[in-house]
Amino acid sequence: MTNNTTSHTAQLATFAAGLRFEDIPEPVVRKIEDLLVDWFGSAVAGHGSRPVETITRFAQAMGPSEGPSEVIINGARTTPYLAAMANAAASHVAEQDDVHNGSVFHPATVVFPPAVAVAQALGASGKQLLAASVVGYEVGIRVGEFLGRSHYRVFHTTGTAGTLAAAAAVGHLLGLNAQQMQHALGSAGTQSAGLWEFLRTAADSKQLHTAHAAAAGLMSAYLAKEGFTGAAEILEGPQGMAAGMSSDADPSRLVDGLGSRWALLDTAIKPYPVCHFIHGCADAALALRPEIGSTEIVAIEGREVAQAGDGWWWTIPREKMKMRRNPLTVDLRVPLEGRALAVVKRRLQVTPAGYLFPSTSKKRGHIDQKALGVAVYVHMPHCEFREEWIRPRLPVAGWAPHDLRRTGRTLLASLGCPTEVAEAILGHLQPGIVGTYNRFDYAAERRAWLRQLSAKLESLARQDLIPSPA
Repeated sequence: MTNNTTSHTAQLATFAAGLRFEDIPEPVVRKIEDLLVDWFGSAVAGHGSRPVETITRFAQAMGPSEGPSEVIINGARTTPYLAAMANAAASHVAEQDDVHNGSVFHPATVVFPPAVAVAQALGASGKQLLAASVVGYEVGIRVGEFLGRSHYRVFHTTGTAGTLAAAAAVGHLLGLNAQQMQHALGSAGTQSAGLWEFLRTAADSKQLHTAHAAAAGLMSAYLAKEGFTGAAEILEGPQGMAAGMSSDADPSRLVDGLGSRWALLDTAIKPYPVCHFIHGCADAALALRPEIGSTEIVAIEGREVAQAGDGWWWTIPREKMKMRRNPLTVDLRVPLEGRALAVVKRRLQVTPAGYLFPSTSKKRGHIDQKALGVAVYVHMPHCEFREEWIRPRLPVAGWAPHDLRRTGRTLLASLGCPTEVAEAILGHLQPGIVGTYNRFDYAAERRAWLRQLSAKLESLARQDLIPSPA
Protein backbone atom coordinates (compact mmCIF):
# COMPACT_ATOMS: atom_id res chain seq x y z
CA MET A 1 0.00 0.00 0.00
CA THR A 2 1.39 3.43 -1.00
CA ASN A 3 0.20 6.52 0.77
CA ASN A 4 -0.25 9.92 -0.83
CA THR A 5 2.59 11.85 0.80
CA THR A 6 1.26 15.23 -0.33
CA SER A 7 -2.20 15.02 1.26
CA HIS A 8 -3.02 17.15 4.26
CA THR A 9 -3.24 14.05 6.45
CA ALA A 10 0.21 12.94 5.26
CA GLN A 11 1.73 16.37 5.94
CA LEU A 12 0.25 16.38 9.43
CA ALA A 13 1.62 12.87 10.04
CA THR A 14 5.08 13.89 8.82
CA PHE A 15 5.11 16.81 11.24
CA ALA A 16 3.91 14.63 14.12
CA ALA A 17 6.56 12.00 13.48
CA GLY A 18 9.44 14.37 12.84
CA LEU A 19 9.12 16.98 15.59
CA ARG A 20 11.98 16.97 18.08
CA PHE A 21 12.20 18.67 21.44
CA GLU A 22 14.99 20.91 20.14
CA ASP A 23 12.64 22.21 17.43
CA ILE A 24 10.11 23.53 19.97
CA PRO A 25 10.42 27.25 20.90
CA GLU A 26 10.99 28.05 24.57
CA PRO A 27 7.55 29.72 25.09
CA VAL A 28 5.87 26.58 23.77
CA VAL A 29 7.87 24.39 26.17
CA ARG A 30 6.91 26.61 29.10
CA LYS A 31 3.26 26.51 28.01
CA ILE A 32 3.10 22.72 27.73
CA GLU A 33 4.67 22.44 31.20
CA ASP A 34 1.94 24.68 32.63
CA LEU A 35 -0.75 22.71 30.82
CA LEU A 36 0.64 19.43 32.20
CA VAL A 37 0.45 20.70 35.78
CA ASP A 38 -3.05 22.06 35.21
CA TRP A 39 -4.16 18.70 33.76
CA PHE A 40 -2.84 16.78 36.76
CA GLY A 41 -4.99 18.89 39.08
CA SER A 42 -8.04 18.20 36.92
CA ALA A 43 -7.33 14.47 36.98
CA VAL A 44 -6.98 14.41 40.78
CA ALA A 45 -10.30 16.26 41.01
CA GLY A 46 -11.95 13.26 39.37
CA HIS A 47 -11.52 11.20 42.54
CA GLY A 48 -14.86 10.14 43.96
CA SER A 49 -16.94 10.98 40.89
CA ARG A 50 -19.38 8.13 40.25
CA PRO A 51 -18.89 7.96 36.43
CA VAL A 52 -15.11 8.12 36.85
CA GLU A 53 -15.06 5.47 39.56
CA THR A 54 -17.25 3.23 37.37
CA ILE A 55 -14.91 3.48 34.38
CA THR A 56 -11.90 2.97 36.65
CA ARG A 57 -13.39 -0.19 38.17
CA PHE A 58 -14.07 -1.48 34.67
CA ALA A 59 -10.51 -0.76 33.57
CA GLN A 60 -9.03 -2.48 36.60
CA ALA A 61 -11.33 -5.48 36.15
CA MET A 62 -10.20 -5.85 32.53
CA GLY A 63 -6.49 -5.91 33.20
CA PRO A 64 -3.74 -6.83 35.59
CA SER A 65 -3.48 -5.34 39.06
CA GLU A 66 0.18 -4.63 38.42
CA GLY A 67 1.75 -2.70 35.59
CA PRO A 68 4.00 0.22 34.66
CA SER A 69 1.33 2.94 34.48
CA GLU A 70 -0.48 4.67 37.34
CA VAL A 71 -4.21 5.26 37.79
CA ILE A 72 -4.10 8.75 39.28
CA ILE A 73 -7.27 8.73 41.37
CA ASN A 74 -6.27 5.69 43.45
CA GLY A 75 -2.56 5.06 42.85
CA ALA A 76 -3.14 1.58 41.39
CA ARG A 77 -0.84 0.27 38.62
CA THR A 78 -1.94 -1.35 35.40
CA THR A 79 -1.29 -1.36 31.65
CA PRO A 80 -0.83 1.89 29.71
CA TYR A 81 -4.08 1.25 27.81
CA LEU A 82 -6.22 0.91 30.92
CA ALA A 83 -4.47 3.69 32.85
CA ALA A 84 -5.01 6.06 29.93
CA MET A 85 -8.70 5.15 29.89
CA ALA A 86 -9.22 5.76 33.62
CA ASN A 87 -7.16 8.97 33.77
CA ALA A 88 -8.85 10.48 30.72
CA ALA A 89 -12.24 9.92 32.33
CA ALA A 90 -11.05 11.50 35.58
CA SER A 91 -9.63 14.67 34.05
CA HIS A 92 -12.82 15.76 32.25
CA VAL A 93 -15.36 15.58 35.06
CA ALA A 94 -14.60 18.70 37.13
CA GLU A 95 -15.01 20.97 34.05
CA GLN A 96 -11.68 22.66 34.77
CA ASP A 97 -9.46 21.03 32.14
CA ASP A 98 -7.99 23.40 29.57
CA VAL A 99 -9.78 24.54 26.40
CA HIS A 100 -8.84 25.75 22.91
CA ASN A 101 -11.68 28.01 21.78
CA GLY A 102 -10.91 28.02 18.07
CA SER A 103 -11.29 24.25 17.80
CA VAL A 104 -13.82 23.94 20.68
CA PHE A 105 -11.54 21.23 22.00
CA HIS A 106 -10.17 20.22 25.42
CA PRO A 107 -6.70 18.87 24.57
CA ALA A 108 -5.28 17.98 27.98
CA THR A 109 -7.84 15.33 28.86
CA VAL A 110 -7.08 13.22 25.75
CA VAL A 111 -3.36 13.99 25.26
CA PHE A 112 -1.76 13.71 28.69
CA PRO A 113 -3.46 10.51 29.96
CA PRO A 114 -2.16 8.26 27.13
CA ALA A 115 1.13 10.15 26.83
CA VAL A 116 1.94 9.91 30.55
CA ALA A 117 0.85 6.24 30.72
CA VAL A 118 3.05 5.25 27.77
CA ALA A 119 5.96 7.40 28.98
CA GLN A 120 5.83 5.52 32.29
CA ALA A 121 5.81 2.19 30.46
CA LEU A 122 8.73 3.12 28.21
CA GLY A 123 10.76 4.94 30.83
CA ALA A 124 10.72 8.01 28.59
CA SER A 125 12.43 11.24 29.62
CA GLY A 126 10.68 14.43 30.53
CA LYS A 127 11.73 16.00 27.25
CA GLN A 128 10.29 13.07 25.32
CA LEU A 129 6.99 13.38 27.19
CA LEU A 130 6.76 17.12 26.56
CA ALA A 131 7.59 16.79 22.85
CA ALA A 132 4.97 14.06 22.42
CA SER A 133 2.42 16.17 24.25
CA VAL A 134 3.12 19.16 21.98
CA VAL A 135 2.53 16.87 19.00
CA GLY A 136 -0.76 15.68 20.48
CA TYR A 137 -1.95 19.24 21.11
CA GLU A 138 -0.99 20.47 17.63
CA VAL A 139 -2.63 17.55 15.85
CA GLY A 140 -5.81 17.55 17.96
CA ILE A 141 -6.35 21.31 17.76
CA ARG A 142 -5.79 21.35 14.01
CA VAL A 143 -8.21 18.47 13.48
CA GLY A 144 -10.80 20.35 15.56
CA GLU A 145 -10.25 23.54 13.54
CA PHE A 146 -10.51 21.51 10.33
CA LEU A 147 -13.84 19.91 11.29
CA GLY A 148 -15.38 23.32 12.08
CA ARG A 149 -18.36 24.48 14.11
CA SER A 150 -20.87 22.38 12.16
CA HIS A 151 -19.14 19.31 13.56
CA TYR A 152 -19.43 20.61 17.12
CA ARG A 153 -23.20 21.03 16.86
CA VAL A 154 -23.61 17.24 16.82
CA PHE A 155 -20.25 15.77 17.83
CA HIS A 156 -18.19 16.24 20.98
CA THR A 157 -14.93 17.40 19.39
CA THR A 158 -12.87 16.31 22.37
CA GLY A 159 -14.04 12.76 21.75
CA THR A 160 -13.55 12.83 17.97
CA ALA A 161 -10.47 14.96 17.33
CA GLY A 162 -9.15 13.69 20.65
CA THR A 163 -8.71 10.18 19.27
CA LEU A 164 -6.23 11.47 16.68
CA ALA A 165 -4.52 13.69 19.26
CA ALA A 166 -3.93 10.66 21.49
CA ALA A 167 -2.65 8.58 18.57
CA ALA A 168 -0.20 11.31 17.55
CA ALA A 169 1.18 11.76 21.07
CA VAL A 170 1.65 8.04 21.67
CA GLY A 171 2.96 7.50 18.15
CA HIS A 172 5.63 10.12 18.77
CA LEU A 173 6.70 8.37 21.99
CA LEU A 174 6.87 5.04 20.12
CA GLY A 175 9.09 6.59 17.45
CA LEU A 176 6.73 6.00 14.52
CA ASN A 177 7.97 7.16 11.14
CA ALA A 178 5.83 9.39 8.94
CA GLN A 179 4.09 6.51 7.16
CA GLN A 180 3.40 4.65 10.39
CA MET A 181 2.03 7.84 11.94
CA GLN A 182 -0.31 8.26 8.99
CA HIS A 183 -1.59 4.73 9.54
CA ALA A 184 -2.05 5.48 13.25
CA LEU A 185 -4.12 8.56 12.40
CA GLY A 186 -6.17 6.46 9.96
CA SER A 187 -6.97 3.86 12.61
CA ALA A 188 -7.74 6.57 15.18
CA GLY A 189 -10.04 8.47 12.84
CA THR A 190 -12.15 5.43 12.04
CA GLN A 191 -12.78 5.03 15.79
CA SER A 192 -13.57 8.71 16.45
CA ALA A 193 -16.87 9.08 18.27
CA GLY A 194 -18.84 11.21 20.68
CA LEU A 195 -22.37 12.57 20.28
CA TRP A 196 -23.98 15.36 22.28
CA GLU A 197 -27.28 13.51 22.63
CA PHE A 198 -26.30 12.48 26.17
CA LEU A 199 -26.94 16.06 27.33
CA ARG A 200 -30.70 15.62 26.94
CA THR A 201 -30.80 13.12 29.79
CA ALA A 202 -27.63 14.15 31.68
CA ALA A 203 -26.09 10.76 30.94
CA ASP A 204 -22.51 9.83 31.85
CA SER A 205 -21.24 9.70 28.27
CA LYS A 206 -18.92 12.70 28.49
CA GLN A 207 -16.42 10.75 30.58
CA LEU A 208 -16.77 7.79 28.22
CA HIS A 209 -15.90 10.04 25.26
CA THR A 210 -12.54 11.03 26.69
CA ALA A 211 -11.78 7.56 28.05
CA HIS A 212 -12.46 5.98 24.67
CA ALA A 213 -10.53 8.64 22.74
CA ALA A 214 -7.42 8.22 24.87
CA ALA A 215 -7.52 4.42 24.80
CA ALA A 216 -8.41 4.10 21.10
CA GLY A 217 -5.71 6.57 20.10
CA LEU A 218 -3.14 4.67 22.13
CA MET A 219 -4.20 1.38 20.53
CA SER A 220 -3.98 2.91 17.05
CA ALA A 221 -0.37 3.97 17.59
CA TYR A 222 0.69 0.58 18.96
CA LEU A 223 -1.01 -1.21 16.06
CA ALA A 224 0.75 1.03 13.55
CA LYS A 225 4.06 0.19 15.22
CA GLU A 226 3.36 -3.48 14.40
CA GLY A 227 2.54 -2.79 10.75
CA PHE A 228 -1.24 -2.41 11.01
CA THR A 229 -2.50 -0.10 8.27
CA GLY A 230 -5.12 2.61 8.43
CA ALA A 231 -6.91 4.86 5.95
CA ALA A 232 -4.39 7.14 4.23
CA GLU A 233 -6.70 10.16 4.05
CA ILE A 234 -9.00 9.58 7.00
CA LEU A 235 -9.58 13.31 7.44
CA GLU A 236 -10.26 14.74 3.98
CA GLY A 237 -10.97 11.59 1.96
CA PRO A 238 -14.33 11.18 0.14
CA GLN A 239 -15.52 8.82 2.88
CA GLY A 240 -13.44 10.28 5.67
CA MET A 241 -14.27 12.23 8.81
CA ALA A 242 -15.13 15.51 7.09
CA ALA A 243 -17.48 13.81 4.65
CA GLY A 244 -19.50 12.21 7.42
CA MET A 245 -19.09 14.64 10.30
CA SER A 246 -18.86 18.21 8.97
CA SER A 247 -20.43 20.60 6.49
CA ASP A 248 -17.85 23.38 6.77
CA ALA A 249 -14.55 21.47 6.93
CA ASP A 250 -11.45 23.41 5.88
CA PRO A 251 -8.50 21.11 5.04
CA SER A 252 -6.06 24.03 4.99
CA ARG A 253 -6.44 24.29 8.79
CA LEU A 254 -4.65 20.94 9.14
CA VAL A 255 -1.34 22.26 7.86
CA ASP A 256 -1.62 26.02 8.38
CA GLY A 257 1.75 27.17 9.70
CA LEU A 258 2.96 23.73 10.74
CA GLY A 259 6.13 24.25 12.74
CA SER A 260 5.68 28.03 12.93
CA ARG A 261 2.11 28.61 14.21
CA TRP A 262 1.97 26.83 17.54
CA ALA A 263 -1.74 26.35 18.09
CA LEU A 264 -1.33 25.19 21.69
CA LEU A 265 -0.26 28.70 22.72
CA ASP A 266 -3.90 29.71 22.32
CA THR A 267 -5.02 27.04 24.80
CA ALA A 268 -6.56 28.59 27.88
CA ILE A 269 -6.43 27.39 31.47
CA LYS A 270 -9.91 27.75 32.93
CA PRO A 271 -10.29 30.17 35.85
CA TYR A 272 -13.76 28.79 36.66
CA PRO A 273 -14.98 25.15 36.76
CA VAL A 274 -17.73 25.75 34.21
CA CYS A 275 -18.09 25.60 30.43
CA HIS A 276 -15.94 28.31 28.84
CA PHE A 277 -18.98 29.89 27.19
CA ILE A 278 -20.01 31.40 30.54
CA HIS A 279 -16.55 32.70 31.49
CA GLY A 280 -17.17 36.08 29.89
CA CYS A 281 -20.28 36.58 31.97
CA ALA A 282 -18.43 35.54 35.12
CA ASP A 283 -15.58 37.96 34.34
CA ALA A 284 -18.04 40.77 33.76
CA ALA A 285 -19.85 40.07 37.01
CA LEU A 286 -16.61 40.13 38.98
CA ALA A 287 -15.29 43.23 37.25
CA LEU A 288 -18.46 45.30 37.43
CA ARG A 289 -19.88 44.12 40.74
CA PRO A 290 -18.43 47.02 42.84
CA GLU A 291 -20.53 49.53 40.90
CA ILE A 292 -23.74 47.73 40.07
CA GLY A 293 -25.56 44.48 40.72
CA SER A 294 -25.93 41.28 38.75
CA THR A 295 -29.49 42.24 37.75
CA GLU A 296 -28.12 45.05 35.58
CA ILE A 297 -25.05 43.13 34.42
CA VAL A 298 -26.89 40.20 32.90
CA ALA A 299 -29.25 42.55 31.06
CA ILE A 300 -26.62 44.77 29.45
CA GLU A 301 -27.30 45.53 25.77
CA GLY A 302 -24.93 46.62 23.02
CA ARG A 303 -26.89 49.84 22.42
CA GLU A 304 -26.19 50.92 26.00
CA VAL A 305 -22.40 50.93 25.49
CA ALA A 306 -20.62 53.81 23.76
CA GLN A 307 -17.25 55.52 23.60
CA ALA A 308 -16.95 59.21 24.48
CA GLY A 309 -14.05 61.63 24.63
CA ASP A 310 -13.15 60.58 28.16
CA GLY A 311 -13.49 56.84 27.66
CA TRP A 312 -16.05 54.06 27.38
CA TRP A 313 -19.41 54.25 29.15
CA TRP A 314 -22.27 51.93 29.83
CA THR A 315 -25.49 53.84 30.38
CA ILE A 316 -28.08 51.90 32.41
CA PRO A 317 -31.59 53.21 31.77
CA ARG A 318 -33.38 54.11 34.99
CA GLU A 319 -36.21 51.68 34.11
CA LYS A 320 -33.72 48.81 34.47
CA MET A 321 -32.53 49.85 37.92
CA LYS A 322 -33.77 48.59 41.27
CA MET A 323 -34.33 52.19 42.43
CA ARG A 324 -36.42 53.08 39.34
CA ARG A 325 -39.48 53.99 41.46
CA ASN A 326 -37.52 56.65 43.32
CA PRO A 327 -38.18 60.04 41.62
CA LEU A 328 -34.54 61.01 42.16
CA THR A 329 -33.26 58.01 40.17
CA VAL A 330 -31.77 58.87 36.80
CA ASP A 331 -29.92 56.91 34.11
CA LEU A 332 -26.64 55.64 35.57
CA ARG A 333 -23.52 56.12 33.47
CA VAL A 334 -20.95 53.46 34.38
CA PRO A 335 -17.32 54.15 33.38
CA LEU A 336 -15.74 51.02 31.93
CA GLU A 337 -12.15 50.36 32.91
CA GLY A 338 -9.69 47.48 33.02
CA ARG A 339 -11.05 43.97 32.76
CA ALA A 340 -14.65 45.16 32.67
CA LEU A 341 -13.93 47.11 29.49
CA ALA A 342 -12.06 44.17 27.97
CA VAL A 343 -14.97 41.83 28.64
CA VAL A 344 -17.56 44.23 27.25
CA LYS A 345 -15.52 44.86 24.10
CA ARG A 346 -15.12 41.12 23.60
CA ARG A 347 -18.83 40.55 23.96
CA LEU A 348 -19.62 43.44 21.58
CA GLN A 349 -17.65 41.64 18.88
CA VAL A 350 -19.82 38.55 19.34
CA THR A 351 -23.22 40.21 19.90
CA PRO A 352 -23.02 43.85 18.76
CA ALA A 353 -26.82 44.13 18.94
CA GLY A 354 -29.10 42.85 21.67
CA TYR A 355 -27.99 41.38 24.99
CA LEU A 356 -24.25 40.92 25.49
CA PHE A 357 -24.89 37.80 27.58
CA PRO A 358 -27.77 36.08 25.78
CA SER A 359 -29.56 33.12 27.28
CA THR A 360 -29.81 29.78 25.53
CA SER A 361 -33.30 29.47 27.01
CA LYS A 362 -36.32 30.73 25.11
CA LYS A 363 -37.89 32.03 28.33
CA ARG A 364 -35.87 35.26 28.40
CA GLY A 365 -33.42 37.12 26.25
CA HIS A 366 -30.48 37.30 28.64
CA ILE A 367 -28.82 34.93 31.05
CA ASP A 368 -30.53 34.59 34.40
CA GLN A 369 -28.72 36.30 37.29
CA LYS A 370 -29.57 33.25 39.41
CA ALA A 371 -27.09 31.26 37.36
CA LEU A 372 -24.22 33.33 38.77
CA GLY A 373 -25.34 32.74 42.35
CA VAL A 374 -25.83 29.01 41.80
CA ALA A 375 -22.43 28.71 40.10
CA VAL A 376 -20.85 30.05 43.30
CA TYR A 377 -23.10 28.20 45.77
CA VAL A 378 -22.25 24.75 44.44
CA HIS A 379 -18.64 25.38 45.47
CA MET A 380 -19.50 26.33 49.05
CA PRO A 381 -18.05 23.88 51.61
CA HIS A 382 -21.56 23.26 52.99
CA CYS A 383 -23.30 22.70 49.65
CA GLU A 384 -24.90 19.23 49.46
CA PHE A 385 -26.36 19.69 45.98
CA ARG A 386 -25.34 16.81 43.72
CA GLU A 387 -22.92 15.30 46.21
CA GLU A 388 -21.55 13.00 43.49
CA TRP A 389 -20.09 16.01 41.71
CA ILE A 390 -16.41 16.46 42.35
CA ARG A 391 -15.58 20.17 42.36
CA PRO A 392 -13.26 22.58 44.14
CA ARG A 393 -14.62 23.96 47.41
CA LEU A 394 -14.23 27.61 48.38
CA PRO A 395 -12.40 28.30 51.65
CA VAL A 396 -15.26 30.51 52.90
CA ALA A 397 -18.88 29.76 53.75
CA GLY A 398 -22.00 31.84 53.34
CA TRP A 399 -20.48 33.96 50.58
CA ALA A 400 -22.36 35.17 47.50
CA PRO A 401 -21.42 37.30 44.47
CA HIS A 402 -23.35 40.23 45.95
CA ASP A 403 -20.69 40.41 48.67
CA LEU A 404 -18.32 41.76 46.02
CA ARG A 405 -20.09 45.13 46.39
CA ARG A 406 -18.94 45.24 50.00
CA THR A 407 -15.46 44.09 49.00
CA GLY A 408 -15.25 46.79 46.34
CA ARG A 409 -16.44 49.46 48.74
CA THR A 410 -13.94 48.33 51.36
CA LEU A 411 -11.04 48.36 48.89
CA LEU A 412 -12.03 51.83 47.69
CA ALA A 413 -11.91 53.07 51.29
CA SER A 414 -8.50 51.46 51.81
CA LEU A 415 -7.22 53.27 48.72
CA GLY A 416 -8.41 56.61 50.10
CA CYS A 417 -11.45 57.14 47.89
CA PRO A 418 -13.71 59.93 49.26
CA THR A 419 -17.01 58.71 50.68
CA GLU A 420 -19.20 60.66 48.27
CA VAL A 421 -17.30 59.24 45.26
CA ALA A 422 -17.38 55.69 46.60
CA GLU A 423 -21.12 55.92 47.20
CA ALA A 424 -21.62 57.27 43.67
CA ILE A 425 -19.61 54.33 42.31
CA LEU A 426 -22.00 51.96 44.06
CA GLY A 427 -24.95 53.81 42.56
CA HIS A 428 -26.25 54.80 46.00
CA LEU A 429 -28.45 57.86 46.39
CA GLN A 430 -27.23 60.20 49.10
CA PRO A 431 -29.63 60.27 52.08
CA GLY A 432 -31.75 63.20 53.20
CA ILE A 433 -31.16 66.76 52.12
CA VAL A 434 -27.76 65.91 50.61
CA GLY A 435 -29.34 63.55 48.11
CA THR A 436 -31.97 66.14 47.24
CA TYR A 437 -29.59 69.01 46.51
CA ASN A 438 -26.31 67.39 45.52
CA ARG A 439 -27.01 65.97 42.04
CA PHE A 440 -23.37 66.00 40.92
CA ASP A 441 -22.53 62.64 39.27
CA TYR A 442 -18.74 62.58 39.98
CA ALA A 443 -18.16 61.13 36.50
CA ALA A 444 -14.44 61.95 36.24
CA GLU A 445 -13.81 61.00 39.85
CA ARG A 446 -15.61 57.66 39.51
CA ARG A 447 -13.54 56.76 36.47
CA ALA A 448 -10.27 57.69 38.17
CA TRP A 449 -11.03 55.68 41.31
CA LEU A 450 -12.36 52.68 39.37
CA ARG A 451 -9.09 52.70 37.43
CA GLN A 452 -7.22 52.51 40.73
CA LEU A 453 -9.52 49.75 41.99
CA SER A 454 -8.98 47.78 38.77
CA ALA A 455 -5.20 48.04 39.20
CA LYS A 456 -5.49 46.89 42.82
CA LEU A 457 -7.60 43.85 41.88
CA GLU A 458 -5.23 42.86 39.07
CA SER A 459 -2.33 43.13 41.50
CA LEU A 460 -4.11 40.85 43.98
CA ALA A 461 -4.92 38.37 41.20
CA ARG A 462 -1.27 38.19 40.13
CA GLN A 463 -0.18 37.56 43.71
CA ASP A 464 -2.63 34.67 43.88
CA LEU A 465 -1.78 33.15 40.49
CA ILE A 466 2.00 33.59 40.32
CA PRO A 467 3.88 31.36 42.79
CA SER A 468 6.54 32.97 44.90
CA PRO A 469 10.14 32.07 44.00
CA ALA A 470 11.54 29.20 45.98
